[in-house]
This record gives sequence, structure tokens and C-alpha cells, in this order.
Amino acid sequence: MFKGGRLKDMTGFWRGPTAEEGEKFQGLINEIYDNFVAVVAQGRPLDEGQVRELATGEVFTARRGNELGLVDELGDFQDALELAARLGSIRPRPLMVRPKRSIGQRMFGGMGNRSSALPPSPPSSSGCWPAASTTWSRRI
Repeated sequence: MFKGGRLKDMTGFWRGPTAEEGEKFQGLINEIYDNFVAVVAQGRPLDEGQVRELATGEVFTARRGNELGLVDELGDFQDALELAARLGSIRPRPLMVRPKRSIGQRMFGGMGNRSSALPPSPPSSSGCWPAASTTWSRRI
């Protein structure tokens, strides 16, 4: 193994981390976590202690996040589109863009390629893909 510094291969998949490398990684994780907590506390009506109680690594649904004070408003894709348009002082008119298909994909219908899982054109009469029924959140 050739390397330019004793820690150059500390993420090497072929071995586990040394004690020194483990300490360095844990230090990075702690720093990132502390920064995350500070940013959330600054942007929410929560103090750092409250944020640390919530910042356990678990995943919250949008509804639960709203109940905990981490989310201001719930809505769907259309609500998000309308809000973005209002904030940008424009009409909510999405432009849906599809990636260009290669000559092989056009000739053979995308056989053996991941993009063939998508229909060739939007299925709605409006020419747009239908809005997903997912929930979104925004911060005020």
C-alpha cells in the first residue's frame, strides 16, 4: 500500500478503523451534529436542549414534525408549487422536462435501461405528470 500520509487510507474498505481513526471520525460526527442542533435551534422556536432531545437520528413524518414544532405547515405538491409561485411573484405553471433518449433507446424502446421504467410522455391531459400525494413541509 502506497500513501501520502498515515491517515490517507483511513476510509479503506479493506480494514477497520484504528483507534486514532475512530476518534477522528467521532470528532467529525460530533461537530456535524452540534452544528445541526445549533442551526435547528436558531431557525425554530426551540432551545438547544429541546432540539437535542428530538435530534436522536429517528425519522419523523411531516405530521409528527409539525406536532413537535419542527414544521410550520403541511401540504402537497400543488400547495408547494403555488407557494413557490406566490413567493416568486409568478404564475404556478410547471415545466416538466424529460431527459433526451439516445438513438438506441428510441429504436429499441430503452431495453435494458433504467429510464424505460418511465412512460414515454405524461399520462395526464394537461401534459404534466400528476402531483404525488406526498406531504411536504416548509419553514417560515
